[in-house]
Amino acid sequence: MPLRIAFDLDGVLADFAAAYDRIADRLFPESRLAPAAPARADGTGEGGREGASAAEAAGAGEGDRQGAPTAEAAGAGAAPVPGGREGGLPGTPTAEELEAEERPAAVGRGAGGGAAVGAPAQPLPGGVPRSPRSAPDASTEAPARDVRLSPRRRDRVWKEIRSTPDFWLTLDPVDPAVVARLHERAVARGWEMFFVTQRPATAGNTVQRQTQRWLVEQGFALPSVVVHDGSRGRLAAALELDFLVDDTVRHCVDAVSQSSAKAVLVAPEADAATEMNARRLGIEVCRGPAAALDLIDAAASGRLTAFLRRARRAIRG
Repeated sequence: MPLRIAFDLDGVLADFAAAYDRIADRLFPESRLAPAAPARADGTGEGGREGASAAEAAGAGEGDRQGAPTAEAAGAGAAPVPGGREGGLPGTPTAEELEAEERPAAVGRGAGGGAAVGAPAQPLPGGVPRSPRSAPDASTEAPARDVRLSPRRRDRVWKEIRSTPDFWLTLDPVDPAVVARLHERAVARGWEMFFVTQRPATAGNTVQRQTQRWLVEQGFALPSVVVHDGSRGRLAAALELDFLVDDTVRHCVDAVSQSSAKAVLVAPEADAATEMNARRLGIEVCRGPAAALDLIDAAASGRLTAFLRRARRAIRG
């Protein structure tokens, strides 16, 4: 039987973090001067794709999307009167409350530098911002600098994304050659390919149509795109996947715990603790989509054991 393989989009094939940062830079140029957020103990890449170590992710709730800042309902609200509520109306923020809201939340850390329980999740090294597909308050992974924006400003960025016609067609590829390579390999090997995403809707075409067009432009003809914001593990089981390639720890944990799929975590930056915990759970770690493709190809041709030895030496080295 042919291998059935799924690749996540944002953070694996498409560079959503860069697009998010461009919008944030345009809306809030002064935020570029803010100090970088502290490194996370595991995270998610959007500044948010993930925030928790593989072990923490294993116990996290399914609906917990990835650790990043929450995109709140659109609208900034009425401007407050300094020192009090405007006209005494309930629900209008005071000057002090507005000032507090504009300060980025501190990232909680536990003993030994790890993320504190209940603290905002930080992104996996190199992770990409995850986006809420429909609910405006769904957790998302934020780009590295997203954690430096207040909830009000993050909401402005997401509002801009949703109002941009065919926004998902504007993203750059993480690796300009890898989608075409993936298509070539899939055709040559007879693989059945899926591309999975939980992107939110924007103005213009549907998320599925935008994503299909983007993949075609990158060199993959007739792509099968699945837009799904539920458990990635249940989706892997329903699609009877052999491999899932994703940049989110929680998605990989879901896949290995709820299906028979082999999960491959894309983590562009080294994180020894995350990688050790991931491998304990049977999750392989690669630095990018090209390495993930080579790993799958090695598995398909019976060269997986030797390939993994070389890959792990390269990652350690």
